[in-house]
Amino acid sequence: MSSEDSKVTLATTRPLVTGTTRVFGTIAHPADHVRAPTVFNSIFAERGLDHVMVPIDAPPHSLIEILAALRAIPNFRGMAVTIPLKMKIAGLGDTLGLAARLTGAVNAVRFDADGSMHGDNFDGEGFVAGLRQQGHDPAGKDVLMVGAGGRRVPLRWHCAKQGTVGCGSAIVHRKRQARLCLRLRTLANTARPGRRWIMMAPVST
Repeated sequence: MSSEDSKVTLATTRPLVTGTTRVFGTIAHPADHVRAPTVFNSIFAERGLDHVMVPIDAPPHSLIEILAALRAIPNFRGMAVTIPLKMKIAGLGDTLGLAARLTGAVNAVRFDADGSMHGDNFDGEGFVAGLRQQGHDPAGKDVLMVGAGGRRVPLRWHCAKQGTVGCGSAIVHRKRQARLCLRLRTLANTARPGRRWIMMAPVST
């Protein structure tokens, strides 16, 4: 591909940035692995939206200051949240949606014009939608969850909402497993150590 062809490809897949562009981000640390800007900028361009998404590398020790600065930017309207900041940011917002309140983690944040910050979690919803897209309906099945990272609670909670029979965890860290079972026992009767689990093993580290 020639350099001119590359310029044409970029022009058709990236949104045009103007003085009225609304800015969105994907916040992480480090941020060199994030793919959301590539996906969303293509969607913005295809739909003719005056939006752009950029990666934001936010070291945890500077997170409060970074969020305060983002709140103060009038045309900054929201961000996707990924590791290792999902739980930290959940504790710093003004409001949380139901999934975020129950799971203690956010993966999406909206900023209103007054600078207020509102978070929610769509990890579980997206995971189940992906399963069904591939022909795997979790309803009536047992699920084995491998790992105890930030995604494990929303994934287990949403699987329970969809009618899974049971949801178990293969977790090396025993204290994390105990905390996870205690939290989920209040949401659904799905945390029962010692049971044999079948169907699938999503990595939730």
